[in-house]
Amino acid sequence: MTGVQTCALPISVSFLDEKIYCFNDKNELSALDLSTNTFTPVYKDTSKYYWCVYGDNKSAYSSHFNVTVAYSGKLYFNSPNKVFEFDTKTNTAKEIYEYTEIPDISKTYLFGLAVKDGNLCAEYTTNLMNGVESFITIITAPKPTETPIVTETPTVTETPTVTESPVPTETPTVTEVPKPVIAYESKITPKDDGTYTISVDKKT
Repeated sequence: MTGVQTCALPISVSFLDEKIYCFNDKNELSALDLSTNTFTPVYKDTSKYYWCVYGDNKSAYSSHFNVTVAYSGKLYFNSPNKVFEFDTKTNTAKEIYEYTEIPDISKTYLFGLAVKDGNLCAEYTTNLMNGVESFITIITAPKPTETPIVTETPTVTETPTVTESPVPTETPTVTEVPKPVIAYESKITPKDDGTYTISVDKKT
């Protein structure tokens, strides 16, 4: 590098999994284990990062501008042009974002991370002296899940079928019509020739 610019920068620390994470004097990502009170480098690739002056790839700042942020139970940090998710169990880093919108020879765009309105954002600027120019959303805050209102389905009560009792049919009284009694009378009349005439007459 042909030129070095100095800039004061506060130390950024993050607390996660009973450890405090920050960058040591060599810009190595390190962890302070509170149970053992030991401070150990856990990721050394960050020591290779340097921030060039925008529009120039030969002049760099003497300070480092990577920041650790604990967000939603995970640890994140930035390089000059990328954002990484750090696995505290395996001490490995995974790239989750790279700035490519307006390329510059310096490849220096990101000067830290911050949580804005619940979102994880990268701080972007082309001139460090002017401060942060914009916040780039890296991870959007999850929307709260609304508990659905459960509407109970009303129980439909079936109307019982009313069975009409049959109207008892009266047995008709049968009145026997008396048969007329017809009386007859017979009459035998002797004839002169020795025969008889029999006549039957209805009585009145």
